[in-house]
Amino acid sequence: MFYRSVLLLLVFSFGLQAETLKHMMWGYSFKTPAHWQYRSDSDGALLGHNTIPGFVLVYPHPFKSMQRLRQEMLKGLQDEEGYLKLDGTLQKAGKNGYKGHYVGQYGGEKVKALGYGTLSPYGGGAIIIAMSTPQAYSQRLEKAAREVVKTLRYQKQQTAGLTQRFVGKWQTWSKYSERTVYLYPDGTYEERSSSSYGNADSSAGAVWGAASDSGGRGHWQVKGNAVEGQLIFTDSSGERGSYPYHVHDLNGERYWNEYYFGETLYQRSPLQ
Repeated sequence: MFYRSVLLLLVFSFGLQAETLKHMMWGYSFKTPAHWQYRSDSDGALLGHNTIPGFVLVYPHPFKSMQRLRQEMLKGLQDEEGYLKLDGTLQKAGKNGYKGHYVGQYGGEKVKALGYGTLSPYGGGAIIIAMSTPQAYSQRLEKAAREVVKTLRYQKQQTAGLTQRFVGKWQTWSKYSERTVYLYPDGTYEERSSSSYGNADSSAGAVWGAASDSGGRGHWQVKGNAVEGQLIFTDSSGERGSYPYHVHDLNGERYWNEYYFGETLYQRSPLQ
């Protein structure tokens, strides 16, 4: 459940302060605390302050029950840049969430964090993490996270929950070719491929296989859960097919922006 683009966001300057943040991919909106600035995209938001050390992350999750949300928060958070582990006990936070304090290491530094997980009545929800070094950690940082939680408002929409996890730009590469599949929130897809050599098979590893027409367009839907299931597609000629999918799991660590479609590993990035 860790937001893997933290460092990428940190290297950019923050955007202008706004009263309310929302995105069609999130399934929720919230108000930024006074005097906090932000940077956001379809994967979530990063909040920062000019004088308060640390940052607050707010990003969507796909879980559909309080039990599943609790399990993930008990596991802690892990990423190639570091980890957080629960420090103490996980506590209920209102009727639809949990909170806990975490310690760990991130970006080569020791860190301390307060984490919230909330559940939307429509499925999915938001993770809120206030993080800083132990020396710079403060009640003002925690207060900002609490204000975000207090102002969260959820919306029912087509891309909330499971479908939201798969909307995006999916890419795979081989020695001779590159393939990109765009899964749009309106249920349509577009597929493109390129080859380094003229005699390379441009259909090798195609998500949609022989069902793809020359334009590589059609409709898609997903059935299953965040870990595994079926991608179902119908191309522009009306031919229907499906591929099994499962999240990339390496030594017990799940990479939520990397999935196997059939036997081919694809990486997801936001739609431009």
